[in-house]
Amino acid sequence: MEIQINEKIKNIIPALTKEEFELLEKSIITEGCRDALIVWNGILIDGHNRYNICKKHQIDFKYIEKEFDSIEDVKDWIIVNQLSRRNLTKEQRQYLIGLRYRNEKNKHGTNRYTNKRAQNEPSKTYNKIADEENVSKETVKRAEKFANAIDKLTETCGNKIKDKILNREVKASQKDVQKLINFDTEKQKEIINEVVENNLSISKAIKNIKVKAQRKKRVEKLDKPYIIFKVDKKYNIIYADPPWKYPAPKEFYGQDVQFHYNTMSISELKELPVKEISKDDCVLYLWATAPLLDVAIELLKTWGFKYKSCLVWDKVKHNMGFYSSVRHEILLIGGRGQSAPTDKKYANQTDSVYSEPRQEHSKKPLFYYEMIEKMHPYKTEKIELFARQKKEGWDSWGKEVR
Repeated sequence: MEIQINEKIKNIIPALTKEEFELLEKSIITEGCRDALIVWNGILIDGHNRYNICKKHQIDFKYIEKEFDSIEDVKDWIIVNQLSRRNLTKEQRQYLIGLRYRNEKNKHGTNRYTNKRAQNEPSKTYNKIADEENVSKETVKRAEKFANAIDKLTETCGNKIKDKILNREVKASQKDVQKLINFDTEKQKEIINEVVENNLSISKAIKNIKVKAQRKKRVEKLDKPYIIFKVDKKYNIIYADPPWKYPAPKEFYGQDVQFHYNTMSISELKELPVKEISKDDCVLYLWATAPLLDVAIELLKTWGFKYKSCLVWDKVKHNMGFYSSVRHEILLIGGRGQSAPTDKKYANQTDSVYSEPRQEHSKKPLFYYEMIEKMHPYKTEKIELFARQKKEGWDSWGKEVR
């Protein structure tokens, strides 16, 4: 009899790992095919790996024909037979329980009633399967969702990823698989490629692709450099948060700022006409990071100011940095002419350290605007350089507010 292979039936059976297949092949070559294959109406329903090995090496095999009323009964038998295997992974077992539940529901239309128990309570399909497989009925329901998700994913990306998930070659929880099938077909394939090429879990691959997309979007927004500002006005308060360009790779400083905004080198920052827009009596508040503190003080002097003091923003949360976890940022104070605070009482009471958890990248606390206004109540000509949004009472210059 010519044995036929039905792909739908074959795909019910969890694939062996490479190592398991090699051990089986070695055993059959050495000892022959000791277990008979099982067929129904000429279709192979058990022994696919043994059949392929025997054909490859021209080894004789025996087969047994079984009788079933329908293809659904065949599927039931295969699933129950596979569930008896000792070497099933958790995922394989979950998948098979889900298939069994789905298959029995399809056979009977809906959840069906079976024999009455001692207390004369009806027992639904999932109760029957839960009892026989020694799991909870909630586990049976979750298993069906998992099986449905795996099959849907297989339709999109093929059996390879299904086998990898069920054999635990890819780390994927039920939630991961469910999340994956919610993406469109192209996104699913992109995620699977990320999983396979970089040996990642599904959740990590989804995260990586999301980060790449965010970076791409940021880069597209940052295609234009800063334009030197032209202001016909002079100011007695200048507040600046420069987009510092780090001289070493991000791994060195723990920074990745180029994906957040256009950066500027120290030479480009020095060319800005800050001196030209500063009044003779002017105070500069300049944000600086710890690795570039010396550069920031140099810039302050180039812009025509003398270093006076500094304040510290305690960001509270961990932040990757150089030499240490940098949880603070420094606000340098530079003066030109009369720059001291005119509200002496407030200035003397202002703590040099202010704590507030950091939020989105580079966003500074509103506290510092209020502090500057209170310290210099008579300096009313104020401008913020590299601003992201306009603030009442301040002029603003920055790529995002032009």
